[in-house]
Amino acid sequence: MAIIEITGWRPGFLKVSCTTTLRAATGVGLAKAKAITDGVLRDERQRVEVPDAEAHQFVLSLRELGASAEVIDGTGAPTS
Repeated sequence: MAIIEITGWRPGFLKVSCTTTLRAATGVGLAKAKAITDGVLRDERQRVEVPDAEAHQFVLSLRELGASAEVIDGTGAPTS
């Protein structure tokens, strides 16, 4: 599993689409996905786990929706 850190958002952030994307990629329920999205809107860093094969595509999807996100390695450092 890969750890994804969502660090913030920019104007035009698509909240509902982000919640839907989180649910699809992580398998969490609606309440948990909404809580993660709301945390991002409060400028709280959020970390989620997704399968390794989906990590980079998930990050790209979040960025398209207006979130700032990156893949984090096991030590907590961003990967390229």
